[in-house]
Amino acid sequence: MNAVSQVGRFIGSGVKLLATACVLLVAVNYLVGTIDLMPGYAAVYLDDQERIYLAPGCLKEWEGRKSDTLSFLRLSTAKEAFSRKYEADEACRQAGWFAQDGPGIVRIYAVRWGLLPPVRHWWDEPYRTDDGSIIYPNGGASN
Repeated sequence: MNAVSQVGRFIGSGVKLLATACVLLVAVNYLVGTIDLMPGYAAVYLDDQERIYLAPGCLKEWEGRKSDTLSFLRLSTAKEAFSRKYEADEACRQAGWFAQDGPGIVRIYAVRWGLLPPVRHWWDEPYRTDDGSIIYPNGGASN
């Protein structure tokens, strides 16, 4: 057997191995799911009377509910809601506002290595407070 055919076989087996590894990586990426939980810096509305918290995206639905009491909401953070042991609003929780599908394994490593930007969620967006100032969550920069 000559040297050229041996090199060709070696390269061919390397390509097959690399292709198999890629297929396995893609399969694992889709089979193993991750979940991103709402962090403490997320802006939420607190209902101090009912001791619940709501995501800003749930506000319209909450306002439309029938209620026997008059509740006022105040803007705060999830950290405060957690520390006061408030419960997540059930309708908000069921709608998936407090835990969202996270990236696959491949994306997690691509973000870690700087190849892709991190996944953005509603809680990463800046918001305006009652006094008009703008909060940039998680130390984000103002654009």
